[in-house]
Amino acid sequence: MNRRGVLAAGVLAVAGAMAASARVVAESLAGGEDGSGSSAPVVDEDLRTVRALPEPGDGWERSRPAALAIDGTDAVEGTGAEYVSPDGESSLVHVVAWPDAGVAAERAVDDYAEWDRAIAHGELTFACDGPSRTAATALLATSPVLDEETIGA
Repeated sequence: MNRRGVLAAGVLAVAGAMAASARVVAESLAGGEDGSGSSAPVVDEDLRTVRALPEPGDGWERSRPAALAIDGTDAVEGTGAEYVSPDGESSLVHVVAWPDAGVAAERAVDDYAEWDRAIAHGELTFACDGPSRTAATALLATSPVLDEETIGA
């Protein structure tokens, strides 16, 4: 399955898993007329959630960050991106800003229970669904706003 197919399947899986809770899903990460691989609107690079996305390492690819649909939730903003490792494994990452740390912690547990890893840090929820919990933890550890203590094991 090509990257777009994998991403489309991931978006559908995310939509189904989260519809009953926060309905925080990627609007659209596949397609695109501009050659970027994304038909999602350009995301403001100054948003907290964009700046908090993991930084892909050597050999990694990251899709252009896309806004998450946060309508009907208490979320302030949200950004998602797909990451492909050098060995071809795909991971989906969401970073969502909430009104306070308590809500962020609750949403990490409730909304992302089926994902490989979800972490609350301050008002932000970080979630990664990828090939394994270990891979998700390693990817989230590359976020410029998370540290080893926050990530844990």
